[in-house]
Amino acid sequence: VLDLDLALQYGFNAPRVLQEVQERVSSQVESFTAINVIAVNVRARRVVYDRSADRKAGYAGRR
Repeated sequence: VLDLDLALQYGFNAPRVLQEVQERVSSQVESFTAINVIAVNVRARRVVYDRSADRKAGYAGRR
């Protein structure tokens, strides 16, 4: 069993991202190690907001 705690970038579909991570980690661990992965528990512990994306889009200083 693998337990992963992640930070997600704001604006992404959290359930879709977490499921994708779960599937890829399970597949890659089994591929690299030949160990049968019983479960991959993935949790979003925080959301990160990228302010540099706002600056690039011209929203600097606005709230």
